[in-house]
Amino acid sequence: MMGQIFLEIQTVTSGESLFSQYGLRCDTWPHAVEFPILFSELILMMTKLVFGLTILVVLTGCASTPLATESTPQKAEVHFIDLPSFDRNLGGSLAAQLPQVSVAFYDHIAPSALPARLQIWMAAVETGGGTVKVVPPKSSVTAKGPLLLISAISALWSASKTVQEVSARAQFRAAQAYDAQIMLRTDEQGQTLVDRVVFTQRSK
Repeated sequence: MMGQIFLEIQTVTSGESLFSQYGLRCDTWPHAVEFPILFSELILMMTKLVFGLTILVVLTGCASTPLATESTPQKAEVHFIDLPSFDRNLGGSLAAQLPQVSVAFYDHIAPSALPARLQIWMAAVETGGGTVKVVPPKSSVTAKGPLLLISAISALWSASKTVQEVSARAQFRAAQAYDAQIMLRTDEQGQTLVDRVVFTQRSK
């Protein structure tokens, strides 16, 4: 019969060993023994088994893999590094519309030597209608020429045409929704340094 598996055991001297091997009953001897297992059913069973195992493997892999949509929260403090990565980090924090974002410094930065990369962000604030204020240091030590330093800082980006042009790029547009404060401090020798730059979101 097509589509079926037949097992026929003939009358031979080794018949009993075949019976014991396949677990067949001896009372059917010497008649043919038939196993009506359809090939189509066997293939269907195997297909379901393989499909089920595949689904199990896929689900296990998804459970152990973090979701790609999860994003890293933007930081409210960014350390200044004179590299393009600083622009990306600061731009990301400002674009996240955090109420306040601070820029800290690893090195001692003199106000008159404010890095050009940071000047661009100051110019971007003013381009958006914001204000940049220089906050004198709160210290018992008298700073050397504080008023001259404040005037010099404000003129750094205002007098640079290149800075003004670069600040209008889309990369710096997020700063246009903020005001900025350049916070100064004095060291033990009375030298005035930039402590940090604070971006504060303007009320809409």
